[in-house]
Amino acid sequence: MDRYCLVCEKVLERRYKKYCSKPCADEGLSKFHDHWTIEITPEMHEIIEGCLLSDGNLEIQKTTRYPRFKFGQGTGHREYCEYFAQLFNLPDRLLDYKIYNKISDKTFDAHQFSTKTSPIWTPYFERWYPNGKKVIPQDFKVTPLSLLHTY
Repeated sequence: MDRYCLVCEKVLERRYKKYCSKPCADEGLSKFHDHWTIEITPEMHEIIEGCLLSDGNLEIQKTTRYPRFKFGQGTGHREYCEYFAQLFNLPDRLLDYKIYNKISDKTFDAHQFSTKTSPIWTPYFERWYPNGKKVIPQDFKVTPLSLLHTY
């Protein structure tokens, strides 16, 4: 029995695939999945920019169309990740895990917060990762709040 692309309905070459091409996959993913959205206030913008200047990053996975924001902290800084989870109203997106350091032969607690993928991160991704590598945008504004979150 043949399987068909969920968007254009062409016959698929492989049974385990859902889409025949990347454009169909992008269209299908954007059509069939609800995207997380939030209004980014000017204050939140400064916080995000400061965090991106420091340890925060944006990533697009191979299976998704839109980026997501990720932020991690080491031992003793779980509260800062909790702050981001509350800021974006995503408390269930906080992850605790262990990191092994070969040099010291010790295991440390680590904490990570990540948002869901969303089109709201696309302008940030285009500014901060113009060629796939993270660079400070020319329009980055240094403010007390952005410096606080960079530190």
